[in-house]
Amino acid sequence: MKPVSVLILSLSLASCRGEPRNTPEEAYRAFYDAVAANSLERAAEHLSPEVRQAFARMGERLRRDGGADIDGLRLFLLHSAADGIGPLRSVEVLEREPDRVTLQIAAGPCGKDQECRVSRVSMVRAEGRWKVAPTLPPELAGKQP
Repeated sequence: MKPVSVLILSLSLASCRGEPRNTPEEAYRAFYDAVAANSLERAAEHLSPEVRQAFARMGERLRRDGGADIDGLRLFLLHSAADGIGPLRSVEVLEREPDRVTLQIAAGPCGKDQECRVSRVSMVRAEGRWKVAPTLPPELAGKQP
């Protein structure tokens, strides 16, 4: 068998097993699907380490200041799921750098007299995969306003 044939065969076998190629678009779709399915642990795996750490710091600050024992990341993901914007319509790359991509997302009913919700989302290369990196407020990101 020629090397090209072997490569094509191995790629097609991998796609039959459902192994993701892990493009930024596929990574975002996996995150969106996890949030929509209310699988918060799976959704959290698709967030960048910086985002997960920022929510952990927020929880520590709340506990230290005598606040309730709140898992900020879980609260963020629950709020995202409760948003109920509907099916994901499109995921397009707007800007591409080696380790950062900006996506434009359209979601929602998008029917007659209904508008799709369009937003931009940053994706970063971390832990060997593409991860969702939502923009955090300066206080949560550990930066001063």
